[in-house]
Amino acid sequence: MIAGYGQEGRMSEARELFDTMPKKNVVSWTTMITGYTKNLKVDVARKTFEVMPERNEVSWMAMLTGYTQCGRIDEAFELFKRMPEKSVVACNAMILGLVWPEWEAR
Repeated sequence: MIAGYGQEGRMSEARELFDTMPKKNVVSWTTMITGYTKNLKVDVARKTFEVMPERNEVSWMAMLTGYTQCGRIDEAFELFKRMPEKSVVACNAMILGLVWPEWEAR
């Protein structure tokens, strides 16, 4: 349900549902972050990310790609440097974020 609300741009409904969940796990937290970033609410996503009790690679990637897709490369790189483990996927996402503006300019 949370993901569906996010895909439809209904983040207030997604947040309301999230807030009523008695137990939240890394998946529900990451789903909220993904919804916020897809709806260009990267600052809200970051606030949510920072209060997550537990993060995994998917949650780090959701936040990282949210920044890169919005062209906020400096913030993406700062987050990337904080990642406890940098997978090949994370490195590729950061590289794409750095070169994507060059591709769009063509």
